[in-house]
Amino acid sequence: QPPQPKMSVTTLLVLFLIKLTKKSLFYTPCLVRGHFGEATLRTLRRVVKLQKKLVKSTADINFLTTCIMYNLHPKMARFKLHKSSASKTPLAQRFRINLLRSEVKFHQRRIRSLKEQLATLETSLLATVTWLFRIRIRAFIKKEIDNFTLSCQTVHRRKLSNLGLNISHERNSAAIFNDTDIKFSDKEIELLSMGLNHGVFPSSLDLKEIRSAFEDLFTQLAPHFETRNHLLKLTNCLINCHNDYVGNYFHSKRTNYR
Repeated sequence: QPPQPKMSVTTLLVLFLIKLTKKSLFYTPCLVRGHFGEATLRTLRRVVKLQKKLVKSTADINFLTTCIMYNLHPKMARFKLHKSSASKTPLAQRFRINLLRSEVKFHQRRIRSLKEQLATLETSLLATVTWLFRIRIRAFIKKEIDNFTLSCQTVHRRKLSNLGLNISHERNSAAIFNDTDIKFSDKEIELLSMGLNHGVFPSSLDLKEIRSAFEDLFTQLAPHFETRNHLLKLTNCLINCHNDYVGNYFHSKRTNYR
């Protein structure tokens, strides 16, 4: 057979540059810069950046809510005490949960602020481009955000797996061994694979019973507070705890159990 001709390095370099140039010519930010200038391109970049922050905060809320529900301790809620046994006390547990709840509230405030900024920026951006570029820009933003959302979900799944939560992993169903004569359905096996610490989410709350429990707690603690100012602080503390408990229940029910 005759020897095959080899392509020179210069030819390969020229072909690579042609491909790169063609790609950049149809890249949405390059088109926006060429037709509408640097100011519009900066606005587009700002919109994409804020959209990613919004996705990140939403994913963080889902991650933190899962940690609260399953009593997991991410790195931000870990701290050392004078004794290892002290970290397992109810006081330390409540402090960790309060840390996670405060972080959830921070992200909720951040989401509201980001939505306001995005509404203003998107209106400004879409007003400066033609209808054809609006379609192209929306498609570009959606692609960027979808890729970023997938990466955030992958990171949070890995974090939950490192914390010991693998309820959606295939190996959990293989870990269930039935040594009885009773046959379990797929739903029952899936429920067993969630672990011993998993609890069924209640369909409703008895608000009167919960309020009564907080009132009983106040009755037990009130004699230990001498001044009216301390009693007022105790009352406010119990009211906030009651509102957080009820609010977290309804938030989880709306978010995860529709």
